Amino acid sequence: KSPSPPLPVRGAWSRDEPCFVEPRRTKRMSLYGGSGWVSPDGRIGACMIRGGSPHFDEVWGLSRSGCAAECLASTHCTAIDYAQLPSHFRRCRLHKDVPTHTLRVDNSECYLKPGAAATQPHPHSFAPPPSPAVLQSWARLHAPPPPLPSGGPHVDPVHQCATTWAANLQCQGNDIRDAGVALSADSCCHMCGVTAGCFAWTWNREYDQHCWLKRSCAAKRFDLNTESGFMETPPKAVESPSPLASD
Repeated sequence: KSPSPPLPVRGAWSRDEPCFVEPRRTKRMSLYGGSGWVSPDGRIGACMIRGGSPHFDEVWGLSRSGCAAECLASTHCTAIDYAQLPSHFRRCRLHKDVPTHTLRVDNSECYLKPGAAATQPHPHSFAPPPSPAVLQSWARLHAPPPPLPSGGPHVDPVHQCATTWAANLQCQGNDIRDAGVALSADSCCHMCGVTAGCFAWTWNREYDQHCWLKRSCAAKRFDLNTESGFMETPPKAVESPSPLASD
């Protein structure tokens, strides 16, 4: 007797970091409820929403048609983000805001609910990687905090989370761990600042809002959906003052 398929599970989470592949063109696909489900920009990839919320519901274990059925049954749903992940996991995300474009994520597909495309603004296209000079101009340099007043008690300083912040930049590799969801880039930066050995971080601003803590940002890439910060020069260890000699 064949085993029963797993029941759909809501609210599950995958820690897999996105894997980028070359975009492929897609045509209209016939899903649950007939044809009319289309990609927002004609590409295969995860749903992206400029200035909107990532998604409002998540169901695991459904087929692609089952995911479409969930969306059709909801008056708030405008699109589905369907992913077939490793180990045969299947994730269905329902979107309330109309996706504007897709992100090149392996095994993920974004489809607008029939009729939702009419209310969609013009899709965003993928921009070519900028020159190093342009990339550097995006960096927002943060001045170091003022020194502590003299005469006060000794305080062991915690290193800053970044001397350079950059929008639309992803630090690649050198991961310490995925720190989970961060509400803002500032929160991600703070988590790096209190983590030993962390001198760089990347916040997935529009994909899943996860914060990745890193040892460095030696390898960088242009990414419209992330924000990163890093230390230009990792701070030297501060030696604790020697105890006073006893009388």
